[in-house]
Amino acid sequence: MLIMVVCISFATIAAEILLRIGLSRGRSSGGKKGGGQLLFIALALALYLYGYLVAPLIKLAVSRTREFQADATAALLTRNPEGIANALRKISGNSVVQTLKSRETMAAMCIETPLALDKRGSFFSKFSGLFATHPPIEERIKALMAMDGHRS
Repeated sequence: MLIMVVCISFATIAAEILLRIGLSRGRSSGGKKGGGQLLFIALALALYLYGYLVAPLIKLAVSRTREFQADATAALLTRNPEGIANALRKISGNSVVQTLKSRETMAAMCIETPLALDKRGSFFSKFSGLFATHPPIEERIKALMAMDGHRS
């Protein structure tokens, strides 16, 4: 995660520097046509796009992958994937915590996201998995049961 934060920070700082260089060249060139100015601004916009849209999605995907790895490690350590799956089933019985509903920053500290997501199949719910810090409990249980030799 530290590497992801450094990459995001580098991209946004580089974008800010390139944008300032591109805008300052436009003022200082007077009446000259500056082709380099557009290049700097285009690179800055590409880095902003990466830093504010693409990199956070990658960071969330890494977080979801780490949850699967943590489940697999726990199953290998205990040598009981079915027990870990049963624990996840029990925990998921009431995963919406009322006091955390408005605090999206605390979602990463919970076993399953405490934010009540729309499960009806709306347009946004199809993309809500991209912004989740944890994979759905059902997928985690399926992966654990596959480790135990069960087919689902």
